[in-house]
Parts: sequence; C-alpha cells; structure tokens
Amino acid sequence: MKKNQTITEKVWQFFCSVKLTVTTLVLLASTSIIGTVILQNGSEPDYLRLYGEAFYKVIRVFKIDDMYNAWWFLSLIIILCINIVVCSIERLSTTWKIIFPKKIKF
Repeated sequence: MKKNQTITEKVWQFFCSVKLTVTTLVLLASTSIIGTVILQNGSEPDYLRLYGEAFYKVIRVFKIDDMYNAWWFLSLIIILCINIVVCSIERLSTTWKIIFPKKIKF
C-alpha cells in the first residue's frame, strides 16, 4: 500500500480486498445459521419459555428475533454488494484486455 494515498484511494482499496469478501461471507454465513436456529418473529412469552430471561435480553439487544431485518445484518449485505461492485470494476480493465487484446483499426 502506498503511503501517499488519498482517503478515496484507501476506501477503494478496502472495498477491493479479498479479505473483506471472505470475512463478510463468513459473518453472513455464521449469522444466517444463528438466525435459522433461533426463532424469528416470535412472541415475548415464546422467547422467555425457550431461552430464558437472560438470553432473551441478549436476543432483543442484538435484534436476533428479527435478524434478517436488523441493521447490522443489512449492513453486512450492503458491504458485500459494494465489495462485489468495486472488485468487478477493478478487474474489468484486465478482463477487457484479455478478451480484446488488439485494437481494431479501420
């Protein structure tokens, strides 16, 4: 990484990162498993009966009871989408040169 990068270049490099892709996918997979195991959109008595009061508080704080609409889950999806778009744009010029190696002259 260059020392004299602007903020825009640093943000671009961050979103081009394969590490970001892998990390985001692992987090999405892990949280999706949690969302599958824990009851979604249930009533308060159901959560208290199934998980107890202490764990119910944790569920409510982290919005695990409606996880797929929680701000943090949607943020992970948005980060992944931005990452895919930026990586695609970054690699487009290389792909273009491979597909069209010579310039057409008339």
